[in-house]
Amino acid sequence: GDADYRDPDSWVGKTFLVEDDANVRSDGGTQNSVIFNVDPGEKIVVKKAKMVDDAVWVQGPITKKDGTTKEGWIYAYALSNKQN
Repeated sequence: GDADYRDPDSWVGKTFLVEDDANVRSDGGTQNSVIFNVDPGEKIVVKKAKMVDDAVWVQGPITKKDGTTKEGWIYAYALSNKQN
């Protein structure tokens, strides 16, 4: 299943690959603080999603390339909209 950049619910419960370098934030929206960065090829399992302004933001555990897992909010456009 694919996810829709206009429909937050279409992201929840799925796993996506990071496609672009991106900031992970304390909450959805660019006004929130950056807590870490992601790199292409890392994965997120989406637990929550919401619209902020006109964009979907998603939250969940992100598996880093070194095997560690961190959690935060990321802009959905940084992810592949195809489920992995």
